[in-house]
Order: sequence, then C-alpha cells, then structure tokens
Amino acid sequence: MTKKSAVQMVPGDLGPLAWLVDLLPPIIARKEVRKILGGVVAPNTLCNDDRRGLGPAKRFKFSGGNVAYRREDLVAYLERKGVRVIETPKL
Repeated sequence: MTKKSAVQMVPGDLGPLAWLVDLLPPIIARKEVRKILGGVVAPNTLCNDDRRGLGPAKRFKFSGGNVAYRREDLVAYLERKGVRVIETPKL
C-alpha cells in the first residue's frame, strides 16, 4: 500500500473548498467533524486515514484520547480526498 504525502495548504493554494476555511473554527475535534461539516466525513474515516498515513497533515492528541485538527489541514485533507464542483445548469 502506497502512502500519500500530506500536502500543507497555504493561502494562495486553496482549491474549491477555500470558502470553507473562513467558516470553520481554528481547531476541530475529530468527534465533532461529522456535525461541523454536515456529515461530509465521519470521525471513523478520519481515524482510519490517520492510521494509514492519509489523514490531515497534522493532528493534536489531548489527554483522554481526544484528537483535533487545524481547519486548514482538514480542508486540505478533504480536497485530497476528491472534491468535484458540480454547477447546476440554468434553465
């Protein structure tokens, strides 16, 4: 199995989810990701991808086993997972 390298997102390098960065809190707990992102990704998916080296670039582990991510790293992760922008046709 090949590991993908984690890419740091810099302000000039934002993709289709750039608008999301300003709306998210600076630090996001893994267990709250589903609620904060409207069900787009599950905490278990993040946990599995972290273990395989495919998760967000950095994570913070707190006492009690809580894990959190910086919003920029989480958005970069979502974009690496694959995002397609689908334009609604005008009738």
